[in-house]
Amino acid sequence: MKVGYYFVDSLYGTFNQGVKGYTDFTFCEAQTRGVWWYHNSEVEFVEALRRADRQGLSIHLNFQDSEPARVVALAAPFWNSVELVDVRDEPDYKRRQMDAAVDDLNEAIVAAGLRSKPIGAVFTNAMVMHGNGWSAPGMDWIGVECYVASSYQNDPKAIKAEVDKILGEQFEQLPNKPIVVVGQAFARRTPEQPKGAWTNKATLADLQDWTYQVAKRDSRVTHLRWFNYGREDGTRYIQPVKQRHKAIAASEGAATG
Repeated sequence: MKVGYYFVDSLYGTFNQGVKGYTDFTFCEAQTRGVWWYHNSEVEFVEALRRADRQGLSIHLNFQDSEPARVVALAAPFWNSVELVDVRDEPDYKRRQMDAAVDDLNEAIVAAGLRSKPIGAVFTNAMVMHGNGWSAPGMDWIGVECYVASSYQNDPKAIKAEVDKILGEQFEQLPNKPIVVVGQAFARRTPEQPKGAWTNKATLADLQDWTYQVAKRDSRVTHLRWFNYGREDGTRYIQPVKQRHKAIAASEGAATG
């Protein structure tokens, strides 16, 4: 199982050195149709791709709300480092819409003379349980989330039960395709969302282990993406969580630095 983060090299800052030696991939997201980029500008987006390529990290490339051909052209020089392609974050698509989105990305990749990459998306628990976008035949992999409400933070048994339930019920739904698990590795406290914070660092660290252990039980799980590192409520501010991630990476064969 490979491990990595969201928001390591992004508009929140460049923190590659902070995760050096124990992550396998980095997440880069493009957004060309809005007024902002995930990396503030096209130049910063390309620089993030270049840094990942130079550091030998795989790239999980999220097309988000973007023009596929434009993003493919920007990413082409680093295409050998691209491991997975995300259609977009938490797409509330029906099965047919998802297949069409996958086809659009594939067409842009092939038109650029590049090799196809596994394409998928990360869905919320509700989308997996009540939607059908994840069941699109064209999906190569499927991502699921495991976020636990902060109201459980002082009840370790309840937290563990929630992880078993959240991941278990989603795994039961999914077909025999690779799975990416997105684990909760942040305090859920931001200026925009000051309430509902997870302040118990000990149980937040335990949550990392429980997420990993449940994910490891399913042989379809290929990647753990921790959400998140660089934001103001992310792992870089929570050393007990970071230490658990290093231990998890080491148990999966990664060298820790």
